[in-house]
Amino acid sequence: MPASLNQVLKVADLDELKALGSYFDLKKNTEKQLGFKLNIRGWDSLFQSIKRLRSVVPKNKDQFFRICQCYSFNDAKHKIFELLELKIAAKNKKQLEAKLENLVRCFNALHFDPYKRFEETKLKNFKNSSKLEGIEICLSSESSSLESILAKYKR
Repeated sequence: MPASLNQVLKVADLDELKALGSYFDLKKNTEKQLGFKLNIRGWDSLFQSIKRLRSVVPKNKDQFFRICQCYSFNDAKHKIFELLELKIAAKNKKQLEAKLENLVRCFNALHFDPYKRFEETKLKNFKNSSKLEGIEICLSSESSSLESILAKYKR
């Protein structure tokens, strides 16, 4: 069974990448899940492409969509090529945006933090349950903790 894209994107070194499976299977599966060809030949270029994507995509994810909105299709493709150093095959602007959205989604899943999600959910639920008690709480301030809010509204 080929390695998932998450496993491929998390590798730290070339040996760890090689341990995930054969080169051909990894390349084919990665390109299929990303939605475009990586234009690589060999383990080293595969690892370098993964490293480059890991560093470029999270930093520029908002810029990708701004480029698509502000430039013509051909200019947008060229600007994105300059950022990613990879050609993304697309027939129109809508297809280019869909491929970029898929790429960004792959990297968002990579940076999922369950603890952060738990804390966000806990605060949201606390705020909503406080509304039932008739207490309106604004959680926009990150400096306020759950304990300080409880102390403020304690009866």
